[in-house]
Amino acid sequence: MVQMQCRLLPPVQRRRRW
Repeated sequence: MVQMQCRLLPPVQRRRRW
């Protein structure tokens, strides 16, 4: 489920691997 959230988040947050 964490992967799905990263996709929704912007590219900046995706780099941080929220």
